[in-house]
Amino acid sequence: KEKSIIIRKCDAVPPFNYDTAPNQESERLLEEITMELEKASPEALADRQVALKLVSTDGAMLEHLPNIWGDDDEVAWAAMENDAFNLEFVSPRLRGNKDFVLKTVKRDGRALRYASEELLGDREVVLEGVQNAGYELKFASEELRADRELVLVAVKSNCQALAHAADALRVD
Repeated sequence: KEKSIIIRKCDAVPPFNYDTAPNQESERLLEEITMELEKASPEALADRQVALKLVSTDGAMLEHLPNIWGDDDEVAWAAMENDAFNLEFVSPRLRGNKDFVLKTVKRDGRALRYASEELLGDREVVLEGVQNAGYELKFASEELRADRELVLVAVKSNCQALAHAADALRVD
């Protein structure tokens, strides 16, 4: 019964993603769902169907679920498809998984800030992120902020990225 209540409430929320913010009615429904989660049993929260439905409705629901779902490739990716910023709520293992992070920053380069420190030093990952979100250069490793080609790509996307380039490149 508890699971069906959560799923039914999720079904009532009109679809939205990072391109389309939820309207007031959606916001109200999402708040109701969050309140349901706060009193939900561990069994309901451990249900895969419930987890997938929640993060497909609003990927940020991942924050309210047990940590096992932030480490589950399928559930975590469903949250990324809703909004790449939900990378913040996935496990360290997935934030360090190059394929997972590459797919995520291709959706929205601004998610780069939540990648593992190791991947913030990976040229391919950072290049993908700064192509459409140049300001994310701010989160790249020091070595990559000194990479002329990468900095040019970032600046082409957002001229303010230059503020985060290595000193030698800023005066160049």
